[in-house]
Parts: sequence; C-alpha cells; structure tokens
Amino acid sequence: CVLAADLQTTGRGRRDRVWEAAAAQHLLMSFRLPVGSNEAAPMMVAVAAAVRQAVASVTPVAIGFKWPNDLLIEEGPCPGKLAGVLAEYVAGTPGAIIVGVGLNVGQIDWDGATSVTAVGATADRDHILSLVLENLALLRDKPTLALAELRAHSFTLGRSVRIELPGGTSVEGVAVDLGLTGELIVDVGGKLRSFSAGDVVHLHPA
Repeated sequence: CVLAADLQTTGRGRRDRVWEAAAAQHLLMSFRLPVGSNEAAPMMVAVAAAVRQAVASVTPVAIGFKWPNDLLIEEGPCPGKLAGVLAEYVAGTPGAIIVGVGLNVGQIDWDGATSVTAVGATADRDHILSLVLENLALLRDKPTLALAELRAHSFTLGRSVRIELPGGTSVEGVAVDLGLTGELIVDVGGKLRSFSAGDVVHLHPA
C-alpha cells in the first residue's frame, strides 16, 4: 500500500521533528512493507538506495547519502538537502516497517535545502514515485547490492564527523564504513565504534 500526499502540515521526522511541505512542490509518500524485526534495518537500507537511484536518474548533479537518512547535493550552484527517508518498525504478526519519503521537487525558497528544479532538472512527481518503487522491487531482496549502492555514493564515509547522540552526548571521529544493517562505523581515536542512531555533522574531509 502506497500513500502519496500533495501537502504536508504536520509531518514527523526523526526525533519527532515537525516537517511542513508546500502544496504541489514535493513528493511525499508513505508505504508499509511486511518484514520481520531482523529484516527492518536491511529494508531501510534498500529504501534509501532505491530513492537515491531514482533521484539520481532524473538530475544532472551528484546525489549523495548522508547518514543516517538524508540525500544531499554538495556541489554546484544549489547545494543542500534534497530528500529524507524515515522508517519505523511496527511489531505484529507479521511485523512491518512504515517508510516515509520526502523529496523536494519544486520548492526553491527553503533555507538549507535544494530541489530537483533548482538544479536544472524537470521531473514529474509521479514519475519519480514510479522509479522509487521499481528500484525498491529490485533491491529489497538484495541487501548486499543496496548496501554497496549507499557505500559508493556516501557523502559521510571518509570524512571527519561529529555524531550527536540521543541524550545530548556527542562523539567525534572519522566515518570509515557502513555495517551490514546500515549502521555507521567510526574510527574514534583508533578504535572502531558502531552507531545505529544519531545526527551527523560533517566537519571536513578526513
């Protein structure tokens, strides 16, 4: 089941942040995928990879993945956040994840963000939605391929980062890899640590 909206006024992002979206300017979609609890994290990786592939196929600039759930454009005249992906696991028989995707297609006056239109591309929201679903159908049962997609197009790996953790603490190090379930592996003072949640600040190239 896929639900798409034309306008969003009380959207909820990570850590319950409120996200609003102007009418007819964004691809706003949610869908439910039946999975077991041990399949939820790999499925999130597949969704993020599917969205990145879809957006990259209709834009003329490099689209990268910022851990844990953002798609960015870093170069060119209109850098910024382009999309976000959020998933939550719902226990049950069977369990499922509810995935939300927000992609800025046309809005250009949004602080800190960019859009498909702003980088010179023209794309129909329904077309991008179809591409996302097609890509996901190919990747959902291929976790290794999906993970390779995110690794290859990560804007986080290889950089010095600060991870702001739930609870108010933070850790600095160099992001070196993504784990099998999408967790970020960071070299912190010569020791590898794995993080499955947190906000990442890119400090500078490693």
